[in-house]
Amino acid sequence: MPADAPHLVVAVSGHGLGHLGQVAPVLQALRRQLPALRVTLRTARPAPLVARQLGLDAAVAPPAAEAPVPMRGPLTVDAAGMAQGFAALHADWPAAVTRERQALARLAPDAVLADVPYTILPAAAGLGVPATALCSFNWLEAYAAYAGQRPEARRIQAQIHAAYEAADRFLQPRPHTAMHGLTNTRSIAPVARVGTPRSRQLRERLGVGPETALVLITWGGMGGAVFSALPRCPGVVWLQPDAPGGRPDVRDTARIGLAHTDLIASVDAVVTKSGYATLAEALAAGTRVCMVSRPAWPEDAALRRWLAEYGTSAILEEGEARPGRLAEAVAALLARPRCVPVTPAGCEEAAAALRSDLGPAGSALPRQAPSRPSSDAEDPCA
Repeated sequence: MPADAPHLVVAVSGHGLGHLGQVAPVLQALRRQLPALRVTLRTARPAPLVARQLGLDAAVAPPAAEAPVPMRGPLTVDAAGMAQGFAALHADWPAAVTRERQALARLAPDAVLADVPYTILPAAAGLGVPATALCSFNWLEAYAAYAGQRPEARRIQAQIHAAYEAADRFLQPRPHTAMHGLTNTRSIAPVARVGTPRSRQLRERLGVGPETALVLITWGGMGGAVFSALPRCPGVVWLQPDAPGGRPDVRDTARIGLAHTDLIASVDAVVTKSGYATLAEALAAGTRVCMVSRPAWPEDAALRRWLAEYGTSAILEEGEARPGRLAEAVAALLARPRCVPVTPAGCEEAAAALRSDLGPAGSALPRQAPSRPSSDAEDPCA
């Protein structure tokens, strides 16, 4: 890319793969509008994985500072560990923002996109750089759900709120949480990567015919198992990452050689947890979905409503993640027709908003520098 090409810095949360999956189609849409765009992705994910997920060339830089969200398996947040991580990040909040501002200044972006770390947003504001947040939920809601009763919670929540308010806009791909209290939100159409159906190729590689139902199990990049064992269902082959050997009806997705989104578009059903990216990719392909509910997770209720309205879906409630219930739910799901694919028009909506920051000809629009003092003592998010 030319050295004077517009430069977008993208900060992606490291919690699972959903955040990267959410920004990927937006960046692809933006690159179609601005072919000379330079992208720097701030993430801890390895560069080869980033390249596969994005589908475009991008530089990789260290991630923006954010609190870890440890998990106890794919479904359960370690609430105590999460609270400790947020407390550590916010122990000296002005210093955290200052470090982030320094890191961002070295990258010299024309605009910033965050999905959805928040330290980078007041840092961008302090540098006069346009900043957009993009996500179907935010860490303020997640922190409130799992740690909102702790004595330090009010201070931390106020700082997170102010950080998100520092963004020029917060784009919310539907379905999204309410995000009460934020004044810069804007609801947009769904955002999703759309896979290419390769059912015939998939079945040839697996050595099965059209009479066999293929069911993909995926937890959005979270390791571990939800079910103690997969049920043996006549006429069903399960596809999952790191599948153990010894069962011809359970196959390892790593050995299939298809992109994850193409797998989603090619199977008969997907089993996953409540989380945006996989569900959106499945509905964009018209694929049936069995969702394991996580009632405490901020997105759960909105995703349930969305599946009921637009998808061919089944819900396993909390505590129902047992082999027998999975077999029943999948059998009922496979007896129903696929859904009409949902159009992820939010990719173009988000790209248009970002392009307004980068300028119609690919050069950044001027933005008046902040009039407030930039010293740490007077940082509005302190």
